[in-house]
Amino acid sequence: MIEPQNSLKICVILKPTADKNNEAVSIAIKERADNAGPLELEADALESMTARNEVSPEMAVMVRKLWRNGRTLRVRFLDGDPAIQAKVVRWANEWENYANITFDFGNHQEAEIRITFRDKGTAYSAVGTDALLSNVGATMNFGWFDQDTEESEFERTVMHEFGHALGCIHEHQSPSSGICWNEQAVLDYFKKRGWDEATTRHNVLDKESPLNTNFTAFDRNSIMLYPFPGELTCDGRGTPFNTTLSETDKNFMRQMYPRVATPAPEPVMG
Repeated sequence: MIEPQNSLKICVILKPTADKNNEAVSIAIKERADNAGPLELEADALESMTARNEVSPEMAVMVRKLWRNGRTLRVRFLDGDPAIQAKVVRWANEWENYANITFDFGNHQEAEIRITFRDKGTAYSAVGTDALLSNVGATMNFGWFDQDTEESEFERTVMHEFGHALGCIHEHQSPSSGICWNEQAVLDYFKKRGWDEATTRHNVLDKESPLNTNFTAFDRNSIMLYPFPGELTCDGRGTPFNTTLSETDKNFMRQMYPRVATPAPEPVMG
């Protein structure tokens, strides 16, 4: 029987429902024009199509969800223990060492990232600009933190969820993922944990489209990869339990949100 303790702690991604595709695309393009990615359309033309509800589901998945480079993202806690909130702040800010993004934690009524601890036993996050969709309450949840949580678990989970908030996908769903799943074992495993087949495919088995995804070669050390037991894969290898950022994670974020070099001052002629 497959019952590794850590495998239970896996998050789900908050993705737009079909009726929100046009809004999600419009928001992403307004935020950052190059989110249009491989679409051979100018950003303003794509935005016009969203206004007329002409964006197909196929087109919607071709749009990335990155924030404007250099952006300050406001973050608000909707509830939670102040001591645990402080742990979240500490590890979320670690991303600022690699991405040209600033997190501003405070009681912001219009916060882009809104965090709850309400939904116990699970974690979730919106991906990038999907956090701006209308009628969305909390955009992130940490459901298994308490006073006994180890520091490494705070680091692992907070870095992972804020990776999603910055636009990262799950590494096991990367277009470059070489994981060969024992599909029936995966479906059975997550069914015992309350997931139906659609949820399991959505969060584990389905790969993301290479058209809307900036991705690297598959990184077994990525913070965005969850630890899956070997019984769920064809080769029995499974995936490691990663608790820190890999070098690929760091370099990838530097590429997505590069720091703008400060021009050298003009020489003073004397």
